[in-house]
Order: sequence, then structure tokens, then C-alpha cells
Amino acid sequence: MSVHLLPYSEDILAGAAQQVLRRAALPDLSGVVVLMADTLHAPRLQQELLHQVQQRGHGAVLGLRITTLRDWIEDTIPDACAPLGDPARQLLLVEALRQHS
Repeated sequence: MSVHLLPYSEDILAGAAQQVLRRAALPDLSGVVVLMADTLHAPRLQQELLHQVQQRGHGAVLGLRITTLRDWIEDTIPDACAPLGDPARQLLLVEALRQHS
């Protein structure tokens, strides 16, 4: 997993597309997940990716996933690892504190 920071002055979606394609094995992007604050701009990112892919001689890409961090976490973490509620966290804290005088 890698995180890429883009300058504020840069077109963020064009820069994100460049970063994805720099490290990807075209046309298979099945291992790529782009996390966005919301998916409102996902269509524009898809268009930018397709434009840059076509400039590199490919007609399409496969498997790219664009999602939000919340949705990615919900899809990635099994239910058994779901965040604990306040009572469960407090019980874990009490149990941990009892082990140390």
C-alpha cells in the first residue's frame, strides 16, 4: 500500500490518475483502490484515467475501484473485527488495568 500526496496547486484528479498509472500494470488495475472523501468526483477521475490510458495506447482498464474510506473499511474488515461500542471498550480497559497494580 502506498500513499501519494499531491501539491495543492495541481489538478488533483489528473495527478491521482498519473500516480495510479505510474505504478500500475496496464490494463489490469484490479489491485488498485482509490479512496476519495466522497464519490462525487469519481466519474471525472474515471474519465481522466481513461484519457491517460488511451494516450498510452490502451483502449480500457480493468478492475479499478474508487470508493470512500468508510465504504472501503466496511467492505474490508469482517464483522468480527467491527469497532467496539463504548461498554465493550470500557470493559477491555478495566480488564487491562486489573493486570497492572
